[in-house]
Amino acid sequence: MNTGMSLFSLINEMAMTPDLWEMGHGQDFERRELGLGWTYYGLARTLRPRLAVIIGSWRGFVPLLIGRAIQDNDNRGRILFIDPSFADDHWKDGRADKYFASYGITCIEHRQQTSQEVVQSADFMQLEVDFLFIDGLHTEEQCRLEFEAFLPQLAPGAIALFHDSHSQILSEIYGPEKRYKHTTWRYVEELRGHADLQVFDLAIAQGVTLVQRRPRPLEPVGQ
Repeated sequence: MNTGMSLFSLINEMAMTPDLWEMGHGQDFERRELGLGWTYYGLARTLRPRLAVIIGSWRGFVPLLIGRAIQDNDNRGRILFIDPSFADDHWKDGRADKYFASYGITCIEHRQQTSQEVVQSADFMQLEVDFLFIDGLHTEEQCRLEFEAFLPQLAPGAIALFHDSHSQILSEIYGPEKRYKHTTWRYVEELRGHADLQVFDLAIAQGVTLVQRRPRPLEPVGQ
């Protein structure tokens, strides 16, 4: 595989790994249907992010699509992928680079850390983020921590996406003894009360919510 792989070639390669087609993005691997993945890819092509930050991914569905978009945008961007690999060993011990490269995606830097650890790192304040995808621990508290930590680092026009924003499932991804309920939606409801933010829901599958700073009103012209 190479970095010149087309989106549709990538989709066909992804279809060989059924685990990539789980976790509530509305996908269908038998029909090669990306569901919300089309939206993620399209947004990244349109925004042309210099830096995308992706927090959490089961098997890399979102990082692969955003990475493909960045490389289709003349490779003028990169992804910071944050996942401590608490669910299983999939992202441990430097495996992420080889995994993503096997799909022709080479613009991803994986940090096997929690969001809290990344926020406390020496280079955090230098980050300027154009695209933020929050898909880690789906609790109101964790979403608040992540969004409020990254909000000052968001570039003008940046978009943040919250996955599982229309989900209240009981998740056992960390084991039955650590079962928890998705409450991302509660923090999304809180964000609707912020006059400086725009909040838009796509209630498809387990849902994704787009959040962006509200632009300045246009001044009347010719009056």
